[in-house]
Amino acid sequence: MSIRKSPLAALASISIVAAAGFALSACGNNNATPQDAASSAASAAADAARSGAEAAGNAASSAAEAAGNAAEAAGNALSGDGVYTVGESNTTVALPSGTKTVVVNASNVDITGGDVTEIKVNGSENDIHVNSAQRVSFSGSDNEVYYAQGAAPQITSDTGAENKVAQGR
Repeated sequence: MSIRKSPLAALASISIVAAAGFALSACGNNNATPQDAASSAASAAADAARSGAEAAGNAASSAAEAAGNAAEAAGNALSGDGVYTVGESNTTVALPSGTKTVVVNASNVDITGGDVTEIKVNGSENDIHVNSAQRVSFSGSDNEVYYAQGAAPQITSDTGAENKVAQGR
């Protein structure tokens, strides 16, 4: 039967053995008492355990941050030329400042934003609210685009069904 340890547990075990060996060698070299050696070993083991726990916490934090960044990159992103792409379905999105073109490659998304030049909707059942838009195109179905002010946006393409552009709401 073998017992498997996590890398953190293995590190702590090695640290304890090393600390005990150091304490015992110190005992033989300078007439220290067994109690002194035990105290030194316990202190070294506690320090090793704290260091291991801190390293594990830092690694977990870094991994979580990297996963969050990867998810954001895969889902929604604003490019340098002002194109904001929504790729995550079933969510709510507030368009960042600087968005000029919105590309929706998702479904069931509630989007709010300011003045945009163009909205391209490739998903279905999206609800989009902007201050103003110049052009809208649809390739999905059951989408609603609302603008708050200005002229109605031009519908440049609608290959879906039941799509709506209206002022207000």
